[in-house]
Amino acid sequence: CEGRTWRLAEDPQPGASGGGGSFMPALGDMLVEALDVPIGFVACGIGATSVREWLPKGERFPNPPTLEGNVRRLSDGGWESNGQPFAAFVARIKPLGPQGFRAVLWHQGESDANQADPTRTLAGPLYRASLEKVIRESRREIGWDAPWFVAQASYHVPGDEASPDIREAQASICRDGVALAGPDSDALKGDLREAGGKGVHFSAKGLREHATRWAEKILPWLRDGGR
Repeated sequence: CEGRTWRLAEDPQPGASGGGGSFMPALGDMLVEALDVPIGFVACGIGATSVREWLPKGERFPNPPTLEGNVRRLSDGGWESNGQPFAAFVARIKPLGPQGFRAVLWHQGESDANQADPTRTLAGPLYRASLEKVIRESRREIGWDAPWFVAQASYHVPGDEASPDIREAQASICRDGVALAGPDSDALKGDLREAGGKGVHFSAKGLREHATRWAEKILPWLRDGGR
């Protein structure tokens, strides 16, 4: 979706920050083939962001993310979100109206896990609390309990392939019924990553496999009536 206009879901996706590839074109094709109905995506992603940056304006946290463009340092040494990613997200989805979309697909966590400067790494319990705040406050802002799928995502490069702390936070928010379980993208390694398996981003083959893993989570839920 681009503004109020729908177009083919060719990358780069309108509304997202990145200029490269995504899993959305392949996932859309898979869902259309399986369900025989039109499929639309409203892209809202911002690359290399911490969950701290997605918090509503003024929400505080003790330590900053690696990139500080969407956060502010406070006089007492703490930090807070400037709220811009959250506001942009709400502005993208609120016009769709109550029940106007099926679910939010959340794939994020790498910029909170195992940062090169350990003082920028987010502890698992704080990740969990922050993500739950984003989910609950966004639902309040749009006026209905939109379903969320939360992926397991904390991969960086070979040798730094997962953060148990962040993964547990992501899993717990699904176990507790706040969100639905998305795919485990940390499991996508080797030639499914760019630079011959040495990069953090997915290769073309990896994007298609990522889409397949999303479809495996979404399709049974949709066929069960979205419950």
